[in-house]
Amino acid sequence: MTIAQARSKAAGGGPEPTKPPHTITFRRSAALVLGVVALLGAAGPWLRSWTLSSIVAPKLHLALFAGVLSALATGVWLARQSLYRLLTSLPFAVTLLGTVLFLTALGTVILQGGPAADYPSRYGKGLGGAILALGLDDLFHTAWFNGLLVLLSISLALVVVRRRAWRLPQCGFLLSHGGVILVLLGALVANVWGFKGFIDLHEGETVTEAVSMDRRTQEMERRALNFSLRLDDFEIERHQPEYRFYVYRMEGEKYRVLRSLGLRDSNGWAFLADSGAEFRVLRAFPDYYQEARVKVVPAGEGGPGLRIRSANDVLVEGRLLWAGKPGRDQARLGDWEQAVRFVWDRPTPDEEARMAEEGPEGHVLVVAGDGCCPAEEVAVKPGGRYPILMGRFHVEVGSYMPDFVYDMETRQAATRSSAPNNPALFVSIRAEGESGVETHRWLFAQMPDYGGHGKAESGPALTYRHLPSTRPLQRELLVVGQSREVWELENGRVKDRTVLECEGRFPKMPDYTFQFLESAREEIEPATRSNEWKNPAVEIELRYGSHAESLLLQAMHGEPILLPDGRTLLSFEPKPDDIKGYLSRLSVMDQGREMVQKTIRVNDPLSYGGFLFYQANYRKEDSTYSGIQVVRDPGLPLVWTGMVMMCLGVVFSFYVRPKILQRESIPAAES
Repeated sequence: MTIAQARSKAAGGGPEPTKPPHTITFRRSAALVLGVVALLGAAGPWLRSWTLSSIVAPKLHLALFAGVLSALATGVWLARQSLYRLLTSLPFAVTLLGTVLFLTALGTVILQGGPAADYPSRYGKGLGGAILALGLDDLFHTAWFNGLLVLLSISLALVVVRRRAWRLPQCGFLLSHGGVILVLLGALVANVWGFKGFIDLHEGETVTEAVSMDRRTQEMERRALNFSLRLDDFEIERHQPEYRFYVYRMEGEKYRVLRSLGLRDSNGWAFLADSGAEFRVLRAFPDYYQEARVKVVPAGEGGPGLRIRSANDVLVEGRLLWAGKPGRDQARLGDWEQAVRFVWDRPTPDEEARMAEEGPEGHVLVVAGDGCCPAEEVAVKPGGRYPILMGRFHVEVGSYMPDFVYDMETRQAATRSSAPNNPALFVSIRAEGESGVETHRWLFAQMPDYGGHGKAESGPALTYRHLPSTRPLQRELLVVGQSREVWELENGRVKDRTVLECEGRFPKMPDYTFQFLESAREEIEPATRSNEWKNPAVEIELRYGSHAESLLLQAMHGEPILLPDGRTLLSFEPKPDDIKGYLSRLSVMDQGREMVQKTIRVNDPLSYGGFLFYQANYRKEDSTYSGIQVVRDPGLPLVWTGMVMMCLGVVFSFYVRPKILQRESIPAAES
């Protein structure tokens, strides 16, 4: 009897309980887990470099490997009782599971798989060096992390054995714990045998292998796919663009964005940095165009016009004719396309005779209006010089090329033929009062937007309309405004003359009426064709000091406004980086046959041959390039199976097991 037992007996109590010499505590469990981590961490470099040839070929290595394995097996067998009690104890399971969860969370915080040189600059020299030394830069592929997964799987399997979970009431326990084991094994298989690489493709290219980079050596490794992958097409999806105001300030030789405002932010007065100016939005035009409205003006301020209306008094689109303006003085009406030409002065006998002759070729420059001057049309000839926009600019017309082509050898413009297949006109634009400031452009009749709105060129926006030489039409109506007559022409010769009624109705065309305007002009006003943001523009009021003015800003073809301080710009433009996603149409070729074709996008990969092909990136400067990420995860089926088993285990434990236990208790109560 020990002294403690004697004292206890003398005090009238029972024997003092003694603590078992090998009680499993959280402290001992933590120490054991740290020991396993340290052991596997020290053996990690050897395990990473291990290959079958490096072990089997040298006999010394083979003997060493066999000796270590035998010693380990002997130790496990001798301590099997203690190991079994340890691996199935609650403190050890909680400690091991907590360690795995902590390391998993740590792996989501620390950058994984980056170049080794990035870690000291990103986390500091000391912490970055520790991360690299412990392998935390590639945590999920380290030997000690995978060893913890194996140890946790063994622990859970032994717990299942100890509880005899294969019995029917324990099936929920078996399913849930077995599911966790499969998830851990799936993660282990993915870490050891998985693959992640990249493929760079251009449209039309085919590859048979993927490329990955070794995280330690930064060397490229190639992995054969055993089939061919082809990029058929690449496309960038974009969001509906958001249009905003941007305030720029000149700093040195570059402009820097000082402020960005949305349309809603600028309904009231908004200050433009420290420029001393402010602005507000008056009207927005989602699909901007210049609407021409006719205004009757006193004689001498306008020109004669003809407004053609249908029977229901609706203006026929594009049927506003102007006498003396080439290209704007004729139209076609009705389903049978009746040709109508409008003149104001009654033709003289000589002019009437010339109507049967062929008309000459003509050229018209259409000048877009601005805040100071309305739009205008000018009939021009090569070699002529013409004032535009109320004399603020002069246009000098140079060469005319009926069939324009650019000769790459001589690097000069030329014409392929005399036929007007691609009419082009070379013009020089000079601003009055700015000596030496002159711009030059080629204008193309078939491509009116080319060269007419270029932001790199100063001066007004011009478009060119070519009027080919014409022969007299077989059938034509000539409307004479001065005498209110309609002449019917055949091959340019007058066959009949009819004086119109007071309301301007021509009996042979009862669906239309003609309204004569002795002096009128077109006024261009901003308008929108629809509510879709196809060609956005805004009308703003700009105020600085006591001065205020209304200005129009276009997002597509407009230019920014230079504020009075001389170094601040206000522009209206789409918000950059409106990319919604990338789409690549891929085809898989196996043994010369097309097996699969799919359009992939982010988070919607193509699956074939055990590989997943994800849309990864693109290049702004190359619209045909697509970056594809290749992933091979052989443990994924185990993970999904394990998750299904865990769900079934929870359902069984909470809904099926109580009913089984209730049925088993009823016979016992009856007996």
